Amino acid sequence: DVRTDLVAVRSDLQEEIAGVRADVQDVRIDLQEEIAGVRTDVQAVRLEMREEIAGVRADVQTEIAGFRADVQTEIAGVRTDVQAVRLEMREEIAGVRADVQDVRSDLREEIAGVRTDVQDVRSEMREEIAGVKSDLRWLKWLVGIGVAGVIIPLLRDLFGLFG
Repeated sequence: DVRTDLVAVRSDLQEEIAGVRADVQDVRIDLQEEIAGVRTDVQAVRLEMREEIAGVRADVQTEIAGFRADVQTEIAGVRTDVQAVRLEMREEIAGVRADVQDVRSDLREEIAGVRTDVQDVRSEMREEIAGVKSDLRWLKWLVGIGVAGVIIPLLRDLFGLFG
């Protein structure tokens, strides 16, 4: 009987469509988990870079504090000869300033490197997300082709369509 066949075909199609929907949902969940993992990695990189910068900053402050302590000790030890102390201090200050400039320059380079790394990570994440989106579009297209490939032959067989 045609109705029975039609009901059976309809039931089969509904089951197949439900299966395809479940597969698409599984892919969506997998992609969402992957994106969440990438976001977590980016956050970890950001945190790590912040910690590195904080560590460098603390080292510089410690080094500057050490220089200051050295200068004060030398000044206290050479009070009897004011001219010698002044000359020594000028040389010492020039050295400290050069060291501070070197440290500043190093920090600027380090920060620029960190910024470049962050930009690279952002670019990689954008490319990865674009790839995931492209893959999802292909999957949707393939699912559409698969469903059309099942429905059209069934309609042709049932109703004598398309020749």
